[in-house]
Amino acid sequence: MAHNTCGDSVFRALSPDDLENFNQGRRILPKGIGGSIEEHVQGYPTKYISAAESLEGARKFLGPSGIAEIDVKKLLKSGSGIVHHENVIQKLNRPHDIKNTEEAFEILITKGIDPSAIIDIILK
Repeated sequence: MAHNTCGDSVFRALSPDDLENFNQGRRILPKGIGGSIEEHVQGYPTKYISAAESLEGARKFLGPSGIAEIDVKKLLKSGSGIVHHENVIQKLNRPHDIKNTEEAFEILITKGIDPSAIIDIILK
């Protein structure tokens, strides 16, 4: 993991479970406990949570639960970590994975997302 080079906010397209956790004041957790960056990008449950450096990147995955705008400073202060976009790209081998990750401006979050780091839920 590197120091944050993202802006002040990052964005996560929320699943229904993510939104429920947020509404209940619970941390949004990853779907797994291990796994590599490449496995995560390929869709396997890992210790990572996908997010995007830009709202446009997160909109590629927008569903009915909306997009969380996440304050990076609060995220890091709450104990989470960030794997920056460039570092995610460096860990990928398949051209298809690289293309999708680049188009989404994907970053990865470790150790979950504390609800206190969520600034807003964007529905459109």
